[in-house]
Amino acid sequence: NRVFSAANADVAQQSAAIVAKTGGRMVKWWLTAHDSRVRPAHVQAGEDYTREKAIPLEEPFMVDGEELMYPLDPNGSAANTINCRCVSLQAVVEG
Repeated sequence: NRVFSAANADVAQQSAAIVAKTGGRMVKWWLTAHDSRVRPAHVQAGEDYTREKAIPLEEPFMVDGEELMYPLDPNGSAANTINCRCVSLQAVVEG
């Protein structure tokens, strides 16, 4: 999952550069597995960063006091990232 999450973030960054040339920008949001095993902090991230409350791609998510660029970000603590099943989704928006 960590490799998928990192690759997804890399592709999103590459896409953002292309999108910027067209006048658009990319945003991201946090999506949990929506079951009883999701950490409370990740449930909160899923509520804080919905599609409607998406943040710019280059900004970090604040999850349990840590700045994470994406779920399973290796810069996060083990307690906040190991066995995480969340994903970051992206979309293109105008301007």
